[in-house]
Formats: sequence, structure tokens, C-alpha cells
Amino acid sequence: MPGRINELGMAADLRFMSEPGWLNDTAVSSRIVHRYSRWHLWLVFVSANNPCRFIARYIDHYPTRHLAGVYSTYFLKSARRDERGTFVIDEDAFNICLN
Repeated sequence: MPGRINELGMAADLRFMSEPGWLNDTAVSSRIVHRYSRWHLWLVFVSANNPCRFIARYIDHYPTRHLAGVYSTYFLKSARRDERGTFVIDEDAFNICLN
């Protein structure tokens, strides 16, 4: 039943991760968060076909935001499968209101 909060997911929920090539159609973005006096870098892989499919991977933490940004550009260049940048994800697709 959808909408239940404290239940484990089914194996079918993660089946897309074992599909070959689903990462080829993803847009990659970075997320830099300040936590515990360090700047933490995350890479987020979002499917271009279905934005509900995404994986967030923790990379590392850095002492300054500038250094985290520098590493972010390097990791984005190496992780991006789409060199032309044609995969664009609409960040307002979920219509989330934080109020």
C-alpha cells in the first residue's frame, strides 16, 4: 500500500540499479553541504527519462567551499556520460514547498 512510512522497500524498487546502461541516460549534478565545520561533496545521478530515479553518492569532505567546488568540477567532468550536456533535469518538477 503506497504512503506507508516505516516499511522496508521491495527488491523491485531497486531493480533499475541492476539494469545495464541506465547510468548512460543520467544527468549528473553536485551538492555541496556545510556540516560539522567541513564542506561535504555529493554527486547526484538523475535519470533523464524518470526524475524519480536517482542515486546520491557521497564523495568526500573538504576544509573550504572553494576546494569542494574545485573537486566538484573534476568529479562532474569524469562522471558525466553526456559530454554535450543535453540531459537537463527540471529541479522544480516535484513542486516541493518547504513552508
